[in-house]
Amino acid sequence: MLNYHEMTMDEAKDSPQKKKQFAVTCTIMGGVIVYMLMTSGAFQSVNPIQGKFPGGNYVYKYTARDYAASGGLGRAIMEDLINTRLANKQEIIPQYKLEEQVHHLYLENPAGRGGPRQRFMSGLVIPKSKTDDDTMALLMGLNDDTKKSEFTKDEQHILSAIEIYNMLPYETAELPPVDALVLQFPWTGGISSILVQSMKVIPKMHKLAAAKLNDGDQTVVISACSKDEQMCTHYAPLENVEAFLLGRPTTKDFNDALGKEEVVDWAGMKLTLDYAATKWKEWTGLKKKEVPAPVLEEEGEAKAEL
Repeated sequence: MLNYHEMTMDEAKDSPQKKKQFAVTCTIMGGVIVYMLMTSGAFQSVNPIQGKFPGGNYVYKYTARDYAASGGLGRAIMEDLINTRLANKQEIIPQYKLEEQVHHLYLENPAGRGGPRQRFMSGLVIPKSKTDDDTMALLMGLNDDTKKSEFTKDEQHILSAIEIYNMLPYETAELPPVDALVLQFPWTGGISSILVQSMKVIPKMHKLAAAKLNDGDQTVVISACSKDEQMCTHYAPLENVEAFLLGRPTTKDFNDALGKEEVVDWAGMKLTLDYAATKWKEWTGLKKKEVPAPVLEEEGEAKAEL
């Protein structure tokens, strides 16, 4: 059978038929993109109302990278809890129910900041009324000597996000109930929603909270998203904000400690490219994986065997 390209290979590139096909293809693709943007809230305004953040007990992991990656950490934490319950032969909570408990705390306005300067926590909020809930104990029980919070620049560029997530230790804290700006915003869980949230919603919530607080005060945005309900609820605390830093420095102190941000991280880029080149050579066979040489027996032991 002939495929489409074989059937049309003799047609001129500027033939009316090909122009029509190109126009139809572009129209379909454009419609899909517009639909994705509409369902993700790209054209919807960010207008929060005054409300309350309910607070609760929080078991979480902390890291610093692009906020678009926070969903991956949330999923890793849910998987940890599900796998632990399976290993203990305990009742499994459906993932869509767990997802409703996942809350991300975004400590900075990401506008104009590189990924390593975007700090966030991802974890599960357990209402204080659930005194018999064992979620915190189960996740804290996963901490061992392999967990660590600090990574070298080499590790940050060579290890994948999920590898780093799995090495982070679990921590616990109590999130206080506070007055907050509250926003419900569409959420599909797709790439368009992720980008709209990290590039539009979170920066705007930080900006609106800053306008309500004293000049220079810390702002934090808390987000909880449910793919099942197609909705995210975002909170920006308006009181006791520094309690949500969970012992971390303010954005100002964090910036001062890091110094001026480079426009391009040339050293980091070189590390990433060198690592990718090595992996490519191993995959293509241009470079063999290093195999440790066999350990020779001591001369005395060899003679004894003879």
